[in-house]
Amino acid sequence: ALGGLDSGATVIDMTAAYATFANSGIYIEPKLYTKVVGRDGEIILEKISEVEQVMSKQNAYILTDMLKSVITNGTGGEAALSKMTVAGKTGTTNESKDRWFVGYTPYYVASVWVGYDQQKAINMSGNPAAKIWKAVMTKVHEGLENKSFEKPSGIVTATICKDSGLLVTDLCKNDRRGDRSTSEIFVSGTVPTEECTMHVEVEVCPDTLKLRNPKCIEQTFSHKVVCLNKTYEE
Repeated sequence: ALGGLDSGATVIDMTAAYATFANSGIYIEPKLYTKVVGRDGEIILEKISEVEQVMSKQNAYILTDMLKSVITNGTGGEAALSKMTVAGKTGTTNESKDRWFVGYTPYYVASVWVGYDQQKAINMSGNPAAKIWKAVMTKVHEGLENKSFEKPSGIVTATICKDSGLLVTDLCKNDRRGDRSTSEIFVSGTVPTEECTMHVEVEVCPDTLKLRNPKCIEQTFSHKVVCLNKTYEE
């Protein structure tokens, strides 16, 4: 979706798309005017947008929750607003010819594209689109009280394993890298029902932390928790 402007999405397209997430899954057709009124008060032109529920309130809320982390712990940190909740996404096309940021708060949605009329690489540190977004939206939100995105009914929380996405076990919490459990939100009825199978307890040589074998220097073995998505050799 984050295509170049010559053969992809426009800024108004992207703004309308992300507004759907902020608007509880309701897509509102964007418009550049509402109506044109003549000098005698007659309506000459009027634009009424089509409105459609294109995703559930619950899915829109979960997507917003994911996009909040882009700002707090991802590539969109340059767009963070002081004392205001922000969700959004950065975008970079091939060879860095287009730089995007589309973001929203509980009040407003805006998108920014940065690029050249004749496409060429943008050589800048950071994301200029995110910086522009922040500068504009800081002004727009002056005097507004921070508030959270409205949480719909039907959202539940469960603790899962970061590696498998399944229900956490004690082995997940004792991974040698540290506790791999995390709390995530789900639409009611979609919470995983199976426990993590990626974390197992195996016997390893305490000197090499590799699987036990007759060549181990020590004759005593300790149990270590390992993650099955890593390779362990004898």
